[in-house]
Amino acid sequence: MSKKNFQCLLPDIIIRNIRQEGVWMAGPMLKKFDLILAVFFTGICASITSLILLFATGSFSAGTAACFLIAGGIFMATASFILAAVLYMKQVTAWTHAIKKAGPDSVIQDLVSLSQSIADFSRGNLTIQPESKQLAMAVETAGALSAISDLYKQILQHTRDAADNFRSITAVPCKRLCYVGADSYREGEQCGRTMAGILGDSGGEVAVFVNFKDVVSSNTRRKAFEKVLHELSPGSRVVSIIEEHENHEIAYQEAVKCLNVFPGLKGIYVADGTVPSSVAKAVMENGRERSIAIVCHDLTDETMSMVKKGVIKATLSQNPFVQGYNPVLYLYNFLVTKQPLPVNRLLTHIELITPENYREYWSDDKGMLITQATEATLEKPVPNKHNE
Repeated sequence: MSKKNFQCLLPDIIIRNIRQEGVWMAGPMLKKFDLILAVFFTGICASITSLILLFATGSFSAGTAACFLIAGGIFMATASFILAAVLYMKQVTAWTHAIKKAGPDSVIQDLVSLSQSIADFSRGNLTIQPESKQLAMAVETAGALSAISDLYKQILQHTRDAADNFRSITAVPCKRLCYVGADSYREGEQCGRTMAGILGDSGGEVAVFVNFKDVVSSNTRRKAFEKVLHELSPGSRVVSIIEEHENHEIAYQEAVKCLNVFPGLKGIYVADGTVPSSVAKAVMENGRERSIAIVCHDLTDETMSMVKKGVIKATLSQNPFVQGYNPVLYLYNFLVTKQPLPVNRLLTHIELITPENYREYWSDDKGMLITQATEATLEKPVPNKHNE
């Protein structure tokens, strides 16, 4: 009797349950299923043949024969079930061993390495090379195990491909003299510490506004912010990540929606410097400027107006004056006086501006002020051979 014919003898619901529960899920099990059926039906045929012979010789009564047949059927069914279970567990064990051999821990390590490399790349390290320790998983499966196995293999392959593509970019020698600017990760960490200090251990719901979810610098800030916030304010959790496309109207409308959806919102982090004032406007119009802490980036007229009112609790300056001033001096010293640059990443000093200290950094008449701390970081021109 073929496997297909045997299936026709079973109720449809049993067939569905068997498939769902995975009796036929392992690939080699499909190949060995005929063996199980052969054992089962060989036993049944042997029992029937024995009964016929015994009846022919008159050695058995009808009742004894029935008991013999039932006992034989139960025995062979049990033997077939045990054989099926052994074969199935053998396949599952082989698949589990293959996963362990492929190294799930190494996959996690590779993903962490890739994530850290992307963060380093966004901070100016153009030679970073992510690690890749994965091994291929070689095991044949089918059915439900096959779906899981295929998914796992795809994860392995896509992770390897991503790491390879990243390495191919940073493997090209970089001719850049240096990077001058802020460290996005450190900026996010500082904003996370600031928000955690405001919310405390009890924390609360926090929304995060980013310009675009696929922009590396913005996401680097966001990830650093979330990491530090969770560490320092265990009761806090990010309930929404919102794209505002650096558009004031979109930011305002999205902020209004967010305030309606999360009536218990305690904090808002705006990970770029374009639209904080629009988010603050929505909070102020909602009458929740005292209950919601807004932390953001950069010093603009609109943002500083909200800082002075206390609607924005803190904004982080990435020192744009230094970012424009120092590169000119670095280039002059390098080209004219042949002075090599001290390092290949020249990070600007970041400063936290609050309603309490904003007068040190901002003037309504002059705009952003150059502080003593900023002046101390300005590069000095090196005298050339003519002392010019």
